[in-house]
Amino acid sequence: MMYIITSIIVILLPFIIVLYDYWDRHQPKLGAVGNGVREGFNGFSIIMLILMFLSGVLNLIVALKKYKDFKKSQS
Repeated sequence: MMYIITSIIVILLPFIIVLYDYWDRHQPKLGAVGNGVREGFNGFSIIMLILMFLSGVLNLIVALKKYKDFKKSQS
């Protein structure tokens, strides 16, 4: 069961990261902290987010298969 929960978290994490980046990019940056141009995601970051999402999906498939086999062996 923990494997399924962890897979779901890994699937949702890239979306949370993108939403946080979008929110942070639109916050006013004043004083010593800001006044500069904030860069968005670069190519490497986008690839890593996509790979994180895909690994979560693939692990969720494996986790559901293992959970189904476990429940079948219990009965």
